[in-house]
Amino acid sequence: MSLDSVYLRCYTSTHGSKSYFEPGIDPKANSSIDFVLDVCVNKDRKLAFGTCGIWIDGKLFKTFVFYADDTNESEITQLRKVCSDYPVVVLSKKEFVENVFFPYVFRARAKCIGFELPFVLSRLATEVTESRRFPNGFSFTLSHRAKHPHIVVKSIDSKSQFIQFNKTFRKKKSQKITYYRGGFIDCKTIAFVLTNDKYDLDSALTDFECPIKLKSKKYGISEHNIKASINNLIAYRILYKQQMKRYEMFCIPKQEHNLLSPASIGKAYLEKIGIKPFLEQNPQFSKELLGYVMSTYYGGIVEARIRVPTLVTNLDFASMYPTLFVLFGMYGFLIAEKIDHQTTTQQTQEFLDRITIQSINKPESWPQMITICKIVPDGDVLPVRSTYGKAIASIALAHLTPKDGTVLWYTLPDLIASKIRTGKAPKILEAITFVPIGVQRGLREISLPNGMTLAKGQDLIKKIIEERFRIKDKLDKLEGNEKKQAELIQKILKIIANSTSYGISVQINTRKTMLPKKVTVYGLDKFDTQTYKIENAGPFFNPIISIFLTAGSRLILATVETILEQNNGYMAYCDTDAVFVSPQHAKLIQEFFRKLSPYSENTELFKVQKENGKELENILVYAISPKRYAIYEKKSNKITIYKYSNHALGHLLGIDHEEFWRDIILLHYNPEKEQEILAKYETKYAMSELATTSYDFFRRFGVLNEGKSYAEMIKPYDSVLIGNAYRKDRKTGVPIVPFVAKNGELDEAPFGEFIDYKSGVLYPNSNSLDSQNYWKPMSIVFSDYSKYDKNDSGNALKRKHLVFGKESVKYVGKEINELEASTVFGVTDENSIEYENQDAKIHRIIENLTEERARKLGIPRRTYFDWKKKLRDGTVLKLKDVIKTRLLDVMN
Repeated sequence: MSLDSVYLRCYTSTHGSKSYFEPGIDPKANSSIDFVLDVCVNKDRKLAFGTCGIWIDGKLFKTFVFYADDTNESEITQLRKVCSDYPVVVLSKKEFVENVFFPYVFRARAKCIGFELPFVLSRLATEVTESRRFPNGFSFTLSHRAKHPHIVVKSIDSKSQFIQFNKTFRKKKSQKITYYRGGFIDCKTIAFVLTNDKYDLDSALTDFECPIKLKSKKYGISEHNIKASINNLIAYRILYKQQMKRYEMFCIPKQEHNLLSPASIGKAYLEKIGIKPFLEQNPQFSKELLGYVMSTYYGGIVEARIRVPTLVTNLDFASMYPTLFVLFGMYGFLIAEKIDHQTTTQQTQEFLDRITIQSINKPESWPQMITICKIVPDGDVLPVRSTYGKAIASIALAHLTPKDGTVLWYTLPDLIASKIRTGKAPKILEAITFVPIGVQRGLREISLPNGMTLAKGQDLIKKIIEERFRIKDKLDKLEGNEKKQAELIQKILKIIANSTSYGISVQINTRKTMLPKKVTVYGLDKFDTQTYKIENAGPFFNPIISIFLTAGSRLILATVETILEQNNGYMAYCDTDAVFVSPQHAKLIQEFFRKLSPYSENTELFKVQKENGKELENILVYAISPKRYAIYEKKSNKITIYKYSNHALGHLLGIDHEEFWRDIILLHYNPEKEQEILAKYETKYAMSELATTSYDFFRRFGVLNEGKSYAEMIKPYDSVLIGNAYRKDRKTGVPIVPFVAKNGELDEAPFGEFIDYKSGVLYPNSNSLDSQNYWKPMSIVFSDYSKYDKNDSGNALKRKHLVFGKESVKYVGKEINELEASTVFGVTDENSIEYENQDAKIHRIIENLTEERARKLGIPRRTYFDWKKKLRDGTVLKLKDVIKTRLLDVMN
């Protein structure tokens, strides 16, 4: 019988590793100088020209236009002629970099401002290599003068990155110099930080109310493009100033070039209050215990229980993680002088045996749940990270049973959720309860948005959420600018609450290394291994907070499901903080949870979701699988869609996503129209657009870039078109994923040359089919998507039963941040870290090793029997690395 794999998160300690975000000398940028950059490219994405505006003390000082160093004389003459009518200075790119860029941005420490700044900087560069300090990041050479530093760009995701000057060359290692990182400000990243939304330039200008219209640029040098680029300089600076006005409303002093994501806002508030990080306050906290804690970490649960069109009301839980943060009393853990732990096995078992569903809506129950428990699962319904018959692991609820009595750790809220679902309380072997002790010294009273003040020791999250709910309750009574301002403030408060309560407490920074690093892995057991990807805890890492917030959300969903089943209702779909329930039972759910509110004013915790002003009640949902659903009305033959998910769909270009879902729904009601619907998509190909934001991705263009100068290359941050894997390599059986630089029209891409993302081979070639045969038709994508995990029974799906054993427990790290790439390519081994206990694997190999097999491997008979005896006696095997490698290589 094959065992189901169970993947657990773990805590790791890297031997001799420095922090990913290593602190250093970081003088402030000069706030009086704004250095604004823009570029215009040719059709092949090569630099045509660039523009730069320098503002000093708020006044435009100079404007520059610079051209590529390989620009021919006729184009230079044309450029100078166009610019002669305007007060601009025309330079070559080299002259601009040497005489303008570095004197202002590096020596005068001007703030360097742009939109999609990494793309702009990559056009200024003359060379690029992989950053040694930040593997998989870029190190751009703009100047070959030793006194001019390289610029390092390391992308976090498609919305944010950090940009900084590298250290300059020193003749003597003992020579100390000031290390200035720079003040690079990408307005696209700042927009994401302040709103948690993704923007293009048009939408950013609109959302931040910039009184300027964008002028579209075409390719190459022309009077129109030069005017448009100079206009863009003004637009970027206005956008930056508008963003800084918004940022001032957050009441935090952090420099804007240090803002990378909304999590930066949360960290800034904790720093402002004077809260010290968990690991700093608890330096002796057991790493083994942190391993147990991390092994209980699972994200929110998403389930499509009924997979046919079903009448529902969509309820959303108000501020799920911040509300649970308040209910659990997590602010006490955040500001604690230290966090203690106690063994509470008997008390916890009694609490679990005693608790009923009626206890869930009592706020006093929740602080009693801050406990992790060691159990031997016995068919209990628990969150499990497994493959569920697919190639990639995901989190779902399953009945879990070990074959060999293997123990696992779970949070108490997860055990309570299992009990109320099954009626059976799991048997606890050991329970550890966490307790905050004391309050840190030096906490400060601080100012908050909207004129609020947070007193010392007062719960930051509760204060913010109460003010947000107060503002939202009066929005309908406001009009005009007053309403607009109130909406803005409540959004700001939402970002502060969400970023501070959850994300930063489980922040793990993952990075690749040039050489393998030794790490100690703490999970159910402790072991050493080597990896090329290491994980470092973020500055406010505190997994005790994060594991209970996600577990609490799962307990809320379990309670909803149980109440509905007890009252002959149903939950068709759920996703972390949203439930789609039988309409006649919506008020029952609302009434039950109304008592749970931890806030000073009566708050409806489960509210009917609104979409474009329409309340989503007594409406149809068609959920074909987790994360794939549409909410709609059907009257006669008219289908009106109010909300739909873009999961595994939103990245595809050239399709109308709402129309795509309308066709899925139409196909359900009219299966005889399948061929007619598929015909709409037969002439389209599935493709997505990505930017080359990592060096590994950039390296895959080697076959096209070979022998070319940097100016001629496909460069970092160029856009590329990626096709869905459709055919396999005849020899290797590996799927072929076509990708090509985005230069022409989308419709042309499937008919030209492309590179296989997996192998780097250029297509078409003498052994291949024509290019278009490797791009997946949208008709097949539609068919696969609409029938994914389909179930037409109309009944709630039953959860799977998983059987695992000690050998099938695996340890994984955080998935990488390149979510857009993983959406396109699928999650692969490149997207996550798996830590393997090599010694345990070798022990299993030796246990199964026969004498004959050992003889063929060249292992002496005496050594073979000595190994076997030591395994029987439980003695540690001390094998040389060369022997370990031989055993692993041969047995694999």
